Amino acid sequence: VVASANRTHAAHVRRALGAGHTVLAEKPLALSCEEAQSLAAAGAGARLAYAENHWHAPAIEAAAALVADGRIGRARRVVATLSHIGPPHGTWFWDKAQSGGGAWLDLGVHLVGTVPRLLGEPIAQIDAADFVFDGAIDVEAQVAMRTASGVPIEVACSWRAPAFACTYRVEGEDGAVEAVIEPQPGALILEQRGTRDHVPYPDAAGRALGPAIRRGYVRQMHCAVAAAQAGTAPELGFAAGQDALALILRGYEAAQNKTTQGETYARASPP
Repeated sequence: VVASANRTHAAHVRRALGAGHTVLAEKPLALSCEEAQSLAAAGAGARLAYAENHWHAPAIEAAAALVADGRIGRARRVVATLSHIGPPHGTWFWDKAQSGGGAWLDLGVHLVGTVPRLLGEPIAQIDAADFVFDGAIDVEAQVAMRTASGVPIEVACSWRAPAFACTYRVEGEDGAVEAVIEPQPGALILEQRGTRDHVPYPDAAGRALGPAIRRGYVRQMHCAVAAAQAGTAPELGFAAGQDALALILRGYEAAQNKTTQGETYARASPP
């Protein structure tokens, strides 16, 4: 498991891959697209599990199933938010050389990595971004994106919230589904025809879910171990981490330039 300071992720992953291990790598995979691509040459495509716990959260899995089953009709909009009080000042998170960025890199990466599972299609472009900075570090971010089919996505993250909060909401032609990851114990809510119903999502044995399971941490570990034991590519692997990183870097570029209309961004590292 690689869960060190952001700046060292890529080097530690390369070392573990070079030793023949299957690696569970914390986000972000690297701090530039070039650095992430170097992991592919080291064998990341077959032996790297990307640690996006929200993607593995039972509420997200259940919400994705509701969307895929057509329970809310064709998706028309996604809104996702993630916020908390932020890391203590003086830690490596506030050192840009070590962290690579602030709230958008730390929290936004969860949102851009998880929304594709809800919609069943990747995020294709960033339309606009607006950040708030504390010195060199971004502490708030609002980013507008869309999929190739045109579904608009609005995400917001913050290190200035009084408490932990995280919600993913998919609005469709016939209703909406909302997965609440934080605060715990979370919830799954289905809105249809003016009603708002809580949908249960116990595990396969019908047992109540503990916080580590509800947040997806347990399943991402199980998936990484299962892939290592079977000698197969992890369920959520290098490509997912690479895509999430590319979107994060494009978000920084868009915020710097106040760019709209989905330009293609060439910069390979945050400003």
